[in-house]
Amino acid sequence: MKAEDIKIDDFTRIFFGDAPPVFLIEVIIRFLIIFIILVVALRLSGKSQVLSRNRSELAALVSLAAAIGVPLQQPSRGLIPALIVAIVIVGIQRLVSLWAFSNEKFSNVVNGKYSTLVEDGVLQLKALRKIGLPKERIVAAIRQSGTAHLGTIERLYMEADGTFTIIENKQAKPGLSMIPIWDREFRDQQKKAPNVQVCSQCGSPQPAGKQTCPVCSHNKWEEAIVS
Repeated sequence: MKAEDIKIDDFTRIFFGDAPPVFLIEVIIRFLIIFIILVVALRLSGKSQVLSRNRSELAALVSLAAAIGVPLQQPSRGLIPALIVAIVIVGIQRLVSLWAFSNEKFSNVVNGKYSTLVEDGVLQLKALRKIGLPKERIVAAIRQSGTAHLGTIERLYMEADGTFTIIENKQAKPGLSMIPIWDREFRDQQKKAPNVQVCSQCGSPQPAGKQTCPVCSHNKWEEAIVS
């Protein structure tokens, strides 16, 4: 399109484009065909595509969407190339999945691996920094699980697909409160552990009076919570 063809008040072009009105009917037909292609492609990709996706599955899905989106908008593009690309993408994804299933190292490369973010009621700050996850995100995930303080968590894993798995402690320990600091009324209702303080950064429980956290070298403390 030439510069002189672009007019700010050309609402017909803005809303309908340069294609003739009959192309709108063709768009509907193309959409139905592409929708069927996408459903079949996802079906052939396996049930994992409708669950939380790992890296390779997400890459395949984005590539599939990009490939089949072009003929939906361009009247000059046919549907057969999109179908061929969809078949190739699904085939590659199936091969990657099969190889990852039989080769753990390859699976870790393409899909990633889990990370331990909480261990024995203590946040693993090095692991959080390594994966680039803000502390606030993990704290929010813990609250969403209904957990009020870290002492009730034995392990918290971030799986390869980005979901969180929490394993509770059989016997709760004193831990860092997960209730927001501004919600004083709720925090005051939590039972405090006598003579125990927790690091406000990592949640490590220490005897009252400790100056520096031996785990993360932080020097700010909170009252430990037991229930």
